[in-house]
Amino acid sequence: MEPLLHDTVLSQVMSRDRYRVLSKYFHIVDNTGAKAYREEGYDPMHKVRPIIDLFNIRCADLYKPKQHLSVDEAMIPFKGRHFTKQYMPNKPDKFGFKAWVCAEADTGYALQVELYEGKARDPDRVRTRSENGLGYDVVTQLTRQYWEKFHVITYDRFFSSVALAENLLQHRTYVNSTILLNRKGLPTAVKKLKLKKSSPCHQYRKSDLLLTVFHDKRQISHLSTGCLPGLSDNGVKPIVNVAYNKYMGGVDLCDQHKSYYRVGRKTVKWWKYIVWHFINVAINNAYVLYKASPTPIATDAEPRPRAVVTHKMFRLEIVKQLLGDLRSRRAPVKRLRPSSDAVLLDPADAHLHIAELTHQQMSCQYCKRKGDKKRSRTWCKDCDVHLCPHGCFQRYHAERCGISTD
Repeated sequence: MEPLLHDTVLSQVMSRDRYRVLSKYFHIVDNTGAKAYREEGYDPMHKVRPIIDLFNIRCADLYKPKQHLSVDEAMIPFKGRHFTKQYMPNKPDKFGFKAWVCAEADTGYALQVELYEGKARDPDRVRTRSENGLGYDVVTQLTRQYWEKFHVITYDRFFSSVALAENLLQHRTYVNSTILLNRKGLPTAVKKLKLKKSSPCHQYRKSDLLLTVFHDKRQISHLSTGCLPGLSDNGVKPIVNVAYNKYMGGVDLCDQHKSYYRVGRKTVKWWKYIVWHFINVAINNAYVLYKASPTPIATDAEPRPRAVVTHKMFRLEIVKQLLGDLRSRRAPVKRLRPSSDAVLLDPADAHLHIAELTHQQMSCQYCKRKGDKKRSRTWCKDCDVHLCPHGCFQRYHAERCGISTD
């Protein structure tokens, strides 16, 4: 083994082969009761559904967010084959699973996550999407439990509509968003508006709805509720645009922190990428909670912890606590001392020896060496001996490899 690539700590905790076996049999749900593809009630994310539900419940229960929330898209990197895989050229990870995320704007704490599955399965959501669009349905589902609390939700023009802003306002929830000028419910005169760089800011008000159109590097339009009209202190940008730029990056902040320390390994199983994504986001959320705690939590190793704990230090402490005194390596096997003329069998070749059934019944060679007189029809073609199929066949080949069976 190359010493530069050897990790002493992890090799003492778990061997490579054990990791591969655990990874091979790692599952979240029992696949035997799952619905088949295109069958009624089929859930495209059934393999990870318990993880998604548990994440959303626990993250919402453990943290009460501040006033400003943001809703945006996020990508879970994946380049394999799956019918829900998306291509988003403007994202750092262009291929993968698309996720809708509601996060706190200041810290990037992910409150609710919903994976894109294509067509909605719930009849109520199908009707909502047909009447008001996909963006309306996504924002209402992600933010429903934060209504009636005077939160300000910031999202981009993909989700924005007049109907959504009015609906959230009825539930005492404010919005700040960009919007396409061809959306239903906007004034006809605004839809034909083409501003130049020197053009003044245009603002339209209807009850508590505020529509703002101005030209920065390009023409930008905002739809907001609960925001004051007018320009900011520098007299260049509208107040609503300054607030939008300040509070829109909650989901991007979560992705940024998550990208510093990747979780998981390359695999062909699509659902494992989603599991690792939620584990990584959960660690980032835990770090936000740690920083929000009034005093750091003391440990046995550090009764008086440092005042400042970085993201990296926090993740290393999680690893140390998870490992603890765990040692899953088996004790070294006792090998027999071969005679001078004996040739040991390679364990890799021993696995290729197959027990075959013959018509002739002969003495079991392993039992014969132990003083027993059992007879068997099972025969090893490669070794040219008869052996009992249960126990003797395995023990005989183990001893031929030099491994003690005592």
